[in-house]
Amino acid sequence: MILSELWNHYEADKRIQGFSPNTLRAYALQLNVQLTGTLVELCSAVIYEKRSPCRERESSLFMQRIA
Repeated sequence: MILSELWNHYEADKRIQGFSPNTLRAYALQLNVQLTGTLVELCSAVIYEKRSPCRERESSLFMQRIA
């Protein structure tokens, strides 16, 4: 399921339960902050993996074995 669809279902459920629009906006903001932070961490990890000297050394050793 797409996250935007998931949020729409969650928001509709909370509106039925009587949550205020301000509370739901705060929840949406918090979710956005958490997702953004998670994406930044994942991207940083991927970039680190690609630039890691150990990874480069492992790749070069692997290529030498193949050749």
